[in-house]
Amino acid sequence: MKKLNKTIKKIGLCSLFLLITMSMSFPANATPFAGGDGTAGNPYQISTIEQLQNLSSDLAANYKLINDIDASGTINWNSGAGFEPIGNALNKFAGTFNGQGYEIKGLYINRSIEDFVGLFGFTLSSSKINNVGLVDVNMTGVYKVGGLVGYSSGTITQSYSTGNVNGEGFTGGLVGYSSGKIN
Repeated sequence: MKKLNKTIKKIGLCSLFLLITMSMSFPANATPFAGGDGTAGNPYQISTIEQLQNLSSDLAANYKLINDIDASGTINWNSGAGFEPIGNALNKFAGTFNGQGYEIKGLYINRSIEDFVGLFGFTLSSSKINNVGLVDVNMTGVYKVGGLVGYSSGTITQSYSTGNVNGEGFTGGLVGYSSGKIN
């Protein structure tokens, strides 16, 4: 009986350690999205800056903002490099993003040796971005740098960006370079 009690105590302590470790590894806000399944009829819902960064996990899905987002904390992300642009030269954003009239405030990206810098770094012709405002952005890149999109081949409608956008070429407040449509 003593041996059984010791075993139970050991298992209990191991379980407690595992539970603590899991809670540290997977915080309560670790849910990739606030809802939805990524289809056109039920887009992934974005309510936090972390969920916005998770767009990179499925570049062909459909997304929508469900509230304004404070992105000012991104100044402390990635050892000072800030938010990682969604899509790049190798993996381009091909999905849809509906801001629903909400704003993303204080987004910071400092990629001073990288091209394709913006909330979206590189978008394909199938991409559709609409109804989103970026306020007080602070972005730095080399070529194809924009507040909303660095290089856009897709469609952008009813969107705006304010703040500082810096680059060496093909740099713009909203879009750095576009071969797509901007309405």
